[in-house]
Amino acid sequence: MDFPDVAVPAGMRIQFRVYAALLSEHITSPFVRGIALRLDELSLSIDGAEDRSVKVVTQTQAGLVTYELQSPNTSLTFGLHYLEVHLAFSTIDINYFGYTVGSSGIEFLKGNLTIGS
Repeated sequence: MDFPDVAVPAGMRIQFRVYAALLSEHITSPFVRGIALRLDELSLSIDGAEDRSVKVVTQTQAGLVTYELQSPNTSLTFGLHYLEVHLAFSTIDINYFGYTVGSSGIEFLKGNLTIGS
């Protein structure tokens, strides 16, 4: 997860990035052409409260997916804030005809954000 690690001025628009990559794959069927990641759920909580106004923008490159969380919430108070991103994902077996859902997982990414003047 990538986010500002310096004090951010109050009222400034903030963007967070989450990077997901498939590091290895285990193909068990001759009908599978490859395996991909699928985002099932992504949410951002600040100080324990989910920010439901977050917009998620996805960028895909070979072997890497970037999820950018664009938050219009610019009313954070001065000081240190606790961030948590909840990422639920699945693997997708891409077959020659269609696809099947493979394994799934959940990750919690944590960090701190400082709002200054």
